[in-house]
Amino acid sequence: LHFYEFKKLDNKGSSWAFEHPKFRRDAPYLVYEIKRKTRTESSGPASRDEVQALRDETIVLRTQMTDMQARIDYLTTQLEQVVIMQVQLQDANNALRSSSSANSSHSSHSGLPSPAAAPELVHKRPKIA
Repeated sequence: LHFYEFKKLDNKGSSWAFEHPKFRRDAPYLVYEIKRKTRTESSGPASRDEVQALRDETIVLRTQMTDMQARIDYLTTQLEQVVIMQVQLQDANNALRSSSSANSSHSSHSGLPSPAAAPELVHKRPKIA
């Protein structure tokens, strides 16, 4: 019915009602004037200005899309570098922990270096007169 330009009215219960200005009970001869819409009747031909505006918009959108793809590529590279650095830091942290646990098994202090092993870490108290 939409192709014949009938308009839907409000829903009355479980049925729908449609109307058309040339579909009237008191004028049955008008029904022959109801024609199916064609593409050119409904939208009309596009003007040169409309076509050019669409072309210009397409160029802008393609440029934006290219820029966004370059940003995505850059951010992907940055993320890959962060992941590599995270793995390296985790490996270094694990190595320090295993080194620290090996040293702590030989030392009487829990996890602290012995003063004899690191004399520069021993804090000397100042003499109070």
